[in-house]
Amino acid sequence: FLAIDPILLVKFIPKGGPLQRGQTNNNCADPKDMPYILLERAIDAIGIYTGDKDIAEMGGTVITAGFVLSARSYARAASYVFCIRVSGGFAAYATFGLVTRTVKAIATTVARLPPAAQFALLVSAVFVVANPQARQRVANMLSAVGETLIDVWPVLEKAIALSNQKQVDAATARSLMDSHLAASRAKALTTAS
Repeated sequence: FLAIDPILLVKFIPKGGPLQRGQTNNNCADPKDMPYILLERAIDAIGIYTGDKDIAEMGGTVITAGFVLSARSYARAASYVFCIRVSGGFAAYATFGLVTRTVKAIATTVARLPPAAQFALLVSAVFVVANPQARQRVANMLSAVGETLIDVWPVLEKAIALSNQKQVDAATARSLMDSHLAASRAKALTTAS
């Protein structure tokens, strides 16, 4: 048995509902369905997914297949958005961590060098800055790193575009869910009166 809950969205409940053994309600269209309606109310579910017309006649809110399909579309779209955001956050965290560790490792290595080696490293850095050919070689190495990043950018752009589209899809599906739910509730109120 499936009951739709506003917070968890879906709860699976063992068949039977809140009526106790031997307890019946004969003042309804189908006494066998009363436990489901009472369960819907007891757990404050937004409705019952069923094809049984007696549920609506007895005041239960019937969730339509349109609602279920909209909920499925919402879940699929929202999972894309979630995965892309988590992956992007993890990639940013990993990159920041890698850069931080690399800088710390270089600083630690330089600090451990003897003073003469540190001086030689400083002279080399000054030579690279002062010498145009050495500067060009360093620029070419950094350019190769930049080109690698440029090759990755289209993939990132596609992921961002997909995330944005799936976010729109999720919002559209959520809106459809809300409209199906409003229609189910209105029908339940009309049928109950």
